[in-house]
Amino acid sequence: MSNDTMLIDLLNDEYILRILSGTDTDPMSISDLSRDFDIPLAACYRRIEFLREQGLLRENGDRTSGKGRRTKVFISRVKKIDILYENGRVIMEMTSKEGDKTTRMMDVVHENNEECGPIDPYLLSVQKGSNEVKS
Repeated sequence: MSNDTMLIDLLNDEYILRILSGTDTDPMSISDLSRDFDIPLAACYRRIEFLREQGLLRENGDRTSGKGRRTKVFISRVKKIDILYENGRVIMEMTSKEGDKTTRMMDVVHENNEECGPIDPYLLSVQKGSNEVKS
């Protein structure tokens, strides 16, 4: 998954939403997330890595599993995500629990490179070169 597809992934990926929801208040391990939210283990690893790369999830130490192994636990950094669509551009602003704000702006175009009106995830492609602004 790339930065260019982040917004589409967040809106359409049920596993990502389950992980963010599951780690909202309490840290969870990958195996706990996989078991509790019915996410295949390999998919859970990929989504965790993607969310960490995007700054939406962070490692929160480790704990001992029921089998006596040390395992990493993760917690969501997301307090709020606001999404705005205006003049062919999608703007997503994430506010972290620490108070940081990250804004991503993405130009949205049809497959034939014409600007589109209402967002239709089946017809969209994201134009390369998304902008990221941190404040």
